[in-house]
Amino acid sequence: MADPTFSGAPPSPADDKVGLVLQERYRIIRKLGEGGMGSVYEARHELIGKKVAVKTLNPAFAKDPGLVERFRREARAATAAGNAHIIDVTDLGTLPDGSPFLVMEYLEGTEFGDLLAREGALPVGRAVHILSQVCDALGAAHGKGIVHRDLKPENIYLIHLQGDPDFVKVLDFGISKMQEAKEGVKSLTQTGTALGTPHYMSPEQAQGLATTDHRADIYALGVILYYALSGTVPFDADSYAALVLKIFQEVPKPLVELRSDIPPELDALVQRCLAKKPEDRFASVQELERALRPFRDLTGKATMVEFAPTDPPPAPGAASPAAAARTVAGSHTDPKAVGPSTGSNTAGNATGITLPETSRRGL
Repeated sequence: MADPTFSGAPPSPADDKVGLVLQERYRIIRKLGEGGMGSVYEARHELIGKKVAVKTLNPAFAKDPGLVERFRREARAATAAGNAHIIDVTDLGTLPDGSPFLVMEYLEGTEFGDLLAREGALPVGRAVHILSQVCDALGAAHGKGIVHRDLKPENIYLIHLQGDPDFVKVLDFGISKMQEAKEGVKSLTQTGTALGTPHYMSPEQAQGLATTDHRADIYALGVILYYALSGTVPFDADSYAALVLKIFQEVPKPLVELRSDIPPELDALVQRCLAKKPEDRFASVQELERALRPFRDLTGKATMVEFAPTDPPPAPGAASPAAAARTVAGSHTDPKAVGPSTGSNTAGNATGITLPETSRRGL
């Protein structure tokens, strides 16, 4: 469930929570977004006047202990990681109807997914700068035994901070996996249950393997970097099953064949992130971040390669995956066309709600 903790959302229809004061200090101002799992509101701390975001869980799901635990886990995971590039969750409480809520910092900026949809492939240096900050956030999380498991552009938010217009905040640790059993944290992942967003899931995560670890996040970083540099995801298909089959079996088209200004070394770096076997990827996000450093200063507009069609023409109104991969300057392949994995129960729907069209933020 990604966090629409942002400014600029249009007013939503009247909501019975607007005007409520939670825990005698958080006054609900307006709804920012809603979906099947819950809603996010702009709120104000009554005592100090600070603007915050309040995320609520749909009362219907508040009866499911597993979903409530996932919701609360988001607060624990973000707090435990304690990094400037991870959204700050400051409080946790219960609504009058018994459902839980989180209080988070209110972000004013741009969703990375919206930026890519608007601008297409980014200059190498800018893409690397953004992903390096995500590495920093994940390094803190992984150091606490926390695997995000739902990294995607919609869960990366860019704000203007400390003179940087692309300062990263990583959102939504709602399906994160806390691996430190010694701290008494019970795992909510069952073998065979896939959680995440399909285009960004590693092969082992798509299988729902209980052994999935921090290297699944490294795979997702590879997908995001591929997307940021090319305007298209490595694999796409018309159905979840077909997409997962590609993730298991196919090799991504080299970036150097899609974009002429990509250094071969950077292409190899991305391909390593996307290795089928976890042991063939970077061992840590710190190692990945170090490997990215030489490419930070590369500037210039993306120069895409245009390919002549070689596949049979698609049916009227349809586009083949191969055709979608032939990215030219200014084009963009939206990887949200294939629905998220739902696993074996409702917990898998945690990634599947969206905001009004003008913001295109997921909850």
